[in-house]
Amino acid sequence: MKHVLPIIVFLLLVVACTSTTKDNSNSKVKTDTLASISNEIELPQEKVDTIIDLKDTTFHFSTYSVNVETVDSLEIPNLYSDAAVRENILNNYDNSYKAFKGVEQYLEKTQSMYFKRNGKTLTLSLANGKTKELKDISKDNYDDILYTYEHFFPNINTYLVRGQFYEGNCYMIINRNTGEEKYTIGEIYADPQNQKFIAISEDMEAGYSSNGLQMFEIKNEKFIKKFTIEGGSWGPIALKWIDNSSVIMKVHIWTDEEDYSYPTKFFKLTFQ
Repeated sequence: MKHVLPIIVFLLLVVACTSTTKDNSNSKVKTDTLASISNEIELPQEKVDTIIDLKDTTFHFSTYSVNVETVDSLEIPNLYSDAAVRENILNNYDNSYKAFKGVEQYLEKTQSMYFKRNGKTLTLSLANGKTKELKDISKDNYDDILYTYEHFFPNINTYLVRGQFYEGNCYMIINRNTGEEKYTIGEIYADPQNQKFIAISEDMEAGYSSNGLQMFEIKNEKFIKKFTIEGGSWGPIALKWIDNSSVIMKVHIWTDEEDYSYPTKFFKLTFQ
């Protein structure tokens, strides 16, 4: 089952990256059909590489390599300084969309200079005085995408917005200067020099969202997607940059246990 789930994930996710995968000893070849996003943004076709099992070796792909090394567990800082408050709000809801709407309402108290909500429209402020609107599509079917404000990262001048599908979710990044937007598979972690970031998402069981990581480069205020790695028997849940080319990643490992209590492991990933 663990080898089937990653395929289901990327087939069902209409927003995140879908495409052709280059084969190697730890990859599989897969071609998916891209769909237009509900707000009529059409994503370009993208290659998705696959690592079934994380292990101490170097994985070689067409334009880059990833060296993987098992490491001891360590404390990884929370992505948000108010993570405990957010988590408490999320735990008060059974419905994920309502939960993140609750977080958005909480953030309005301290980040209203960045966004405002008017019914089904989320409006973001841009640095040039203009605004960017994201309008929910709510038809109670698989075309749905409902946006909620997540965070503003001043170090990379980037908004993060969550998109809720009929089933599953994705994230969107928006440059505050230019208004450029791109979809990502998950929350983002910027490197120490603020020149690139990694998005991560874990969904090994349900298969409605992505399971893996993406690398983006920031160049001339543009988001340049470098690659996407789909996870097989593992899913990333936390990440910490240790230099400009290496990260420590905390992952869940797939088991066949019925209680879904996945063990955690830590790996150092070096990108070349």
